[in-house]
Amino acid sequence: RSTIVLPDMPFIEPTTDVEIAQRMLNTPTCRLLTIFGLSGIGKTALATQLAYHRQHLYRDGTCFISLSTAQNRFISLLLIASALGIGVSQSLDEKLLEDMIIKQLKAREMLLVFDNYEQLLPETSFLQRILQEVNTAQIIVTSLVPLNLYREWLVPMRGLSLPDIYAESPQTYEAIRLFELTAQRMNPRFRLEDSLDDVIRICQLVDSLPLGIILAAGWVQYISPAEILARMQDDLLQMESVHHDILPRHQSFRNLLNSMLKHLSEGDQEALMCLSIFEGSFDYKAALAVADITMDDFKNLTDKCLVQRSDGYRYTVHSIVRQAFISQLQQSPLLKTVANRYVEYFQAWCDEVYSQTLPLHKLMHTIDVEQHNLWKVIGQDVTERQQFLMHIAPAMNEYWVNRGYHARGIIELLEAGSQNEAIPAEIRVRGMTTLARMLERTSQYDRAWTVCEAILELERDLDLPHFRARALRVLSEICAVQAKFQQASEYLQAIIAMESQTSLHNNPRISHLISLAYEDLGDVLLSQGDYP
Repeated sequence: RSTIVLPDMPFIEPTTDVEIAQRMLNTPTCRLLTIFGLSGIGKTALATQLAYHRQHLYRDGTCFISLSTAQNRFISLLLIASALGIGVSQSLDEKLLEDMIIKQLKAREMLLVFDNYEQLLPETSFLQRILQEVNTAQIIVTSLVPLNLYREWLVPMRGLSLPDIYAESPQTYEAIRLFELTAQRMNPRFRLEDSLDDVIRICQLVDSLPLGIILAAGWVQYISPAEILARMQDDLLQMESVHHDILPRHQSFRNLLNSMLKHLSEGDQEALMCLSIFEGSFDYKAALAVADITMDDFKNLTDKCLVQRSDGYRYTVHSIVRQAFISQLQQSPLLKTVANRYVEYFQAWCDEVYSQTLPLHKLMHTIDVEQHNLWKVIGQDVTERQQFLMHIAPAMNEYWVNRGYHARGIIELLEAGSQNEAIPAEIRVRGMTTLARMLERTSQYDRAWTVCEAILELERDLDLPHFRARALRVLSEICAVQAKFQQASEYLQAIIAMESQTSLHNNPRISHLISLAYEDLGDVLLSQGDYP
């Protein structure tokens, strides 16, 4: 009976991954479970833990086969035979060796663990033969990527749980516990509470990658967590492990990154460089547009976990990968092209959001998801950034007002853009209508009035009825606040008069403003005492 022992190394159980894997393995139809993820994410550790805790469920126990040295299919068969205790000669025919292993497996009931299977990909024929001919074997595979077999069950590893800035009891999260456990082995006087904020930031910097946390925590025997963090922020890739007995590919962040990128084509690496422009999460449509890649390209990067899926089908580039590629992007001749694609995509996204006239609660949620991407635009000069802000302002108007989102700063930015004549007048008018609205909402009526007059002056040559209607509505609201009801009524009547223009009938935004004008006019007439 084959058994497995646990290695004497620090291990913090990734609770969610363990629960998912155990649930799958307890399902009778789950014959092949693939644990996949980045190098250093803890695939081998998780597979070992699962095998150790489940070995009593199999009559003949568990067999762990490391394929890290398997350079080809035949060598992998020799490694499997050796692990199963089958004495064979290296001169044996490959087909005969495979038949011998299958015959042995048919006589056993056991759990097989194939570690580092990416060494053999795309070869999977022997695994498929086991699944077809050996009904008494259950298989766990660890790999950098899925095997993409129909009978495969997947556990994508994303790293340890990590507290955000609002978390209660951050010291209980898995990433922080691993840092503390490792640090206390290196420095028994280490106290987590003395440097909790720095430890959290270190774990965030490596995206809660277990190996990254262990590499960083090992340095507490020499320098403080604050100093470790500073070194990592200065040049993460130059930081090396203090441990000399770990695998060469795990001995530094640079080696770790190289192992992540080992199987990538030039096209994949260029795509990652383009995607590094995203500081936070993004959806697949944004990725395809900004990186100028196909869905198959995107799937390939996601399978390798270099682009990682989170809740709501949002994606991020792993922090270590992004830190390497963002510096390349900033020095690349592609920067301007990528930045332009980024701006064009989010301008179109904002236009689409604005055209939908969403209910306020849905509008707020929709923009909440993307707002971090609307502020982080690199590779643009001052005028281009101002132009981007002026373009998206109509879509963002209600969001900024209702979130109280840096109102003073946004007003200053919009004012600067409205005065920049290098920006096309049509774009300036877009931003100026939002500027007028924000000034009116913050009771800066004189400034709002001046901006509206400037909009109406510019609009005469541009023929932008929607923005004319927005400016007129702001003027009517200012008049109503100042009890100038007759003047307010005139501005609203001017909006309602647009209803007769057939060319505007298919414009939902103008239709919405006309409906609001009718409502506002009723309020104004009531304020005047004109009840009939």
